[in-house]
Amino acid sequence: MISWVWKINKIATVLILSLALGVLCHTQPALGQTLQSPKTCSIGIYLTSLRNFQTAEKSFTADFRLWSVCPSEDMKPLENMRIVNLFESETAYESTLVKKNRSKLFYPRDTVYWSQRELTATIYHNWDVHNYPFDRHRLRIQFEETVDNALNFVYTPDFNNSGYAPDMLAGEWKIIDFNITETKIPYATSFGNPEIDSQDSRYSRLVVTIKMQRTSLVNFLNLAGGVYVTAVITMVSFLLEYESPLSGRVGLLATALFGALVNMQTAQANLGTSDTVTLLDFIHIVTIAYILAASAVAVYIQILNETGQQKQALYLDRQVLFRVFTISYIVVNGISITYAAIVG
Repeated sequence: MISWVWKINKIATVLILSLALGVLCHTQPALGQTLQSPKTCSIGIYLTSLRNFQTAEKSFTADFRLWSVCPSEDMKPLENMRIVNLFESETAYESTLVKKNRSKLFYPRDTVYWSQRELTATIYHNWDVHNYPFDRHRLRIQFEETVDNALNFVYTPDFNNSGYAPDMLAGEWKIIDFNITETKIPYATSFGNPEIDSQDSRYSRLVVTIKMQRTSLVNFLNLAGGVYVTAVITMVSFLLEYESPLSGRVGLLATALFGALVNMQTAQANLGTSDTVTLLDFIHIVTIAYILAASAVAVYIQILNETGQQKQALYLDRQVLFRVFTISYIVVNGISITYAAIVG
């Protein structure tokens, strides 16, 4: 009985080992394929200009030189790439030269293929002007391979030679960070590529990020100057002498309200629409609220004057409400501007 059990165990062990060896033999080629490194070229960029920042149209323009270094002539990454979120572009020149490989790149090859292209590109960017004029932005210029997926080809960033001209931003902006990275972007489609069995595919993308900060307040003062004038007019209305029923005071406040609304539309047209209330929006809304409150006060003061309480009306107007409105308006604006400057 024991011998039969021993024989059955031996047969089962042989079958299990055979099955394991068969699976290993079938999976070994697949493992070899997945471990095979994709082809690559070194890609670099040098920015010479960033300009034409259109917050309303959600775009910016960049001038730059792009280059690639490849181990073989048939690899043409500059021709096969696309610029993500591109509105329009113009190529100034392009060239490909055979160069001696004096670096460690693609060792031990003696020669490599160096391609260059100089471009001007207008690119989409959703400007966040919530804390304008203390806003900071991350502009991205992204290049993506369009022919070979990431299993066959990837970009290798040229960290050492990529960069930007130190004087390309002057006056209103300054660059506080620059980096270049490679990432792989997944798509839930093979784009009809007959060589890909799966419906999923990934493509190599080179991402150039420029972090910059606004340094000038001139444009802000131009946009906010008008609304602050209407605020001064509103405060002056508390100092007017009583003459005839509401004539001068209400007319002055109506002018201030009209000026604030027009200035708000001008600011929005300049900066573009935003999904949230920006600092400029908040300043205008607060000013309009103060104008409306001052109008209600004017009606109440008129009632006091008409009921023979001129002294009380004068004291309330000049000694109380003028000070409360002026001081509170300055405090509210100071807090909101300070918060925007800290958050950025």
